[in-house]
Amino acid sequence: MMAIRCHPHISLPVSVGGSPPITDFFPGSRPDPGWGLNIGKSSMPNWIRACAIDDIEPDDLIRFDHGSQTFVIVRSEEDTFHAMDGICSHEKVHLCDGLVMEGTVECPKHSATFDYRTGEAKRAPACVNLKTFPVRIEDGQVWIEI
Repeated sequence: MMAIRCHPHISLPVSVGGSPPITDFFPGSRPDPGWGLNIGKSSMPNWIRACAIDDIEPDDLIRFDHGSQTFVIVRSEEDTFHAMDGICSHEKVHLCDGLVMEGTVECPKHSATFDYRTGEAKRAPACVNLKTFPVRIEDGQVWIEI
């Protein structure tokens, strides 16, 4: 075994040719893989303001970017708001140029459709569903939870 110096006062044992099993660091039982970390989990919802309700006409959509993610915010004919991934799962085309019709968003490139309530791919060539996100309306603003 060799030691790798991570800090001036701490050395961790490392097997030659690879990392040691986690039990080399923690005697006894193996710790929870998320020990001390909040991996893949958020303790609080992360609500982001996407737009004003007046920014979207009924039966239409707009693009919303946050960080590296692209979303579409859809306003249905029934005046409900929905959010889902904004990139087609078939050819990675932005859905913001697509059409909203009969509960779906149609991709502008190959006419694949997605149910904007569930993200389900409804028509080929898309066969991979899109992720949807919770929406709330507050003080005339559309918020999505990401």
